[in-house]
Amino acid sequence: MNNLDIFKSLHANDVPKAKSPVLSQCAVIYTRVSTNKQAMNNHSLETQLIRCEEYCLQNHLSILKKFGATHESAKTDDRKEFGRMLEYIRNFNRKKSEYSVGYIVVFSLDRFSRTGAEVFPIVNELKHLGVKIVAVTNPTDSNTSHGKFMQQLGFILGELDNDQRKEKIVAGMKNMLLNGGWPTKSPLGYDKVHDPGNKYKKSVINEKGQLIKQAFRLKLDGYNNTYIQLWLKKRGLDLHRQKLTDIFKNPFYCGVNIHAVINNEPVIGNQEPMITQEEHFKIIGINSDFLKTHKTEDDHFPLKSTLVCGKCGRKFTAYHILKKKAKYYKCNTIGCKTNINTDKMHNLFKEHLDTFQVNPLLIAPLKQQLTYTFDSLNQSQKKEALELNKIIVKLRDELEVVEYRFATGKIEDELYQKVKNKLSAEIATLDKDFKKLNRSLSNLHYYIDVALKLCSNLSLLWSKGTLCIKQRLQNLLFPTGILFNKDLSNYRTYETNNLFNLITSLSDSILYGITGQINSKTDLSGLVAPTGIEPISKV
Repeated sequence: MNNLDIFKSLHANDVPKAKSPVLSQCAVIYTRVSTNKQAMNNHSLETQLIRCEEYCLQNHLSILKKFGATHESAKTDDRKEFGRMLEYIRNFNRKKSEYSVGYIVVFSLDRFSRTGAEVFPIVNELKHLGVKIVAVTNPTDSNTSHGKFMQQLGFILGELDNDQRKEKIVAGMKNMLLNGGWPTKSPLGYDKVHDPGNKYKKSVINEKGQLIKQAFRLKLDGYNNTYIQLWLKKRGLDLHRQKLTDIFKNPFYCGVNIHAVINNEPVIGNQEPMITQEEHFKIIGINSDFLKTHKTEDDHFPLKSTLVCGKCGRKFTAYHILKKKAKYYKCNTIGCKTNINTDKMHNLFKEHLDTFQVNPLLIAPLKQQLTYTFDSLNQSQKKEALELNKIIVKLRDELEVVEYRFATGKIEDELYQKVKNKLSAEIATLDKDFKKLNRSLSNLHYYIDVALKLCSNLSLLWSKGTLCIKQRLQNLLFPTGILFNKDLSNYRTYETNNLFNLITSLSDSILYGITGQINSKTDLSGLVAPTGIEPISKV
């Protein structure tokens, strides 16, 4: 034995042992896809699992458990199945049992994570627990410096690929928005359909959208959200109050798209608008005065927009006397000198509204009489609806005969398709017309209910209403304005809404036991079924 051999034997116990952990031959498998659509419509998860199981079989690894098999975005490491897998490994490996996890087998590194360097602490933790991450498409030994570098590079490239995809998606979304399209699911009330000649799909109003469109009309007529919410619920559309508020505030419904991708820059969309832009501004509380950068109207002078001087025919203005804390309506015509305190004017106007007030005891007979009147005036529409229905029934019978003959082999497929398509198109067109006509007739009862409720509370509604409601009520009742006679201290009107004239006449008729139309000047021609959901403003 030479001297070197002696040194070796003396210091044999001083040689440091390698600290590389001894890996268990047990493994877990983790599979994932990014979206639910991928999970449902392709075989990626199945392919990943098969490849991972083959790898375990070839390398004599026992599979303890399988995780994932669902859609989880790898943009973050805060994932349900991913977290469940890590917790499972921590619990098993800290017990240091013979069945501790030695490998996490994935199809590729980007299935494990796409967060780049952010995943490194998790990888280091797993390494200290004796766990190695293996990608079956590119297996590397992460215990070597080269293998560790390649694994880290794989994670970083996964993040890079994710960022590049995001940039492409954002660019596509931006281009779609700037060309009028909407990049995500359309808001409630719309469906996306192919638009011929247009690259992007168009959002069109669906059945729920028709109800929402009517809800906008109610909102514009001054009804509050609680009433509109109940109105929608009765018709099968149950919305939370906050959801309804969000709908009313969303500019999408007036044909304008605003999205964070284009820095919330408004652009005109290709969707069917339910309301105009001006109506949207009214709903969110921006009136025409604001848009014109003029001073907004004063809530103290609701009659100013419709009040006309009985002497000269000029519209009234209004003003404050701050020292006296008094407010006045005034005619600016030289020599007219019509200058009246607002309290007096408002009290007289409420008295004038009381002349249209309907006794609550007369509501039921009035409703019956109005229904009869409307039904009489709309006989032609009813007749048209019946005729349409007969034609639709006949066409459906013909279609049924054609389908039976095709099913029994009496006609060829080509002829069947030709006749079927023709009949189906005719039925769809007529059915659409029938529903529109029937909806117009069925809404008459709603119009009557609204009008009678108004007539039962005109003075109170005007007194308690906002400036917007007061002015709408004034324009509804007296579309051409209100004349005030200073000498007689009373109001006169050029024209009163026909429906309210009719209600007043019928109310007097019932009250005094007279039948028929007692006021020959009341024009009923305008009371034929209107369209839309504006029972009052359309009369």
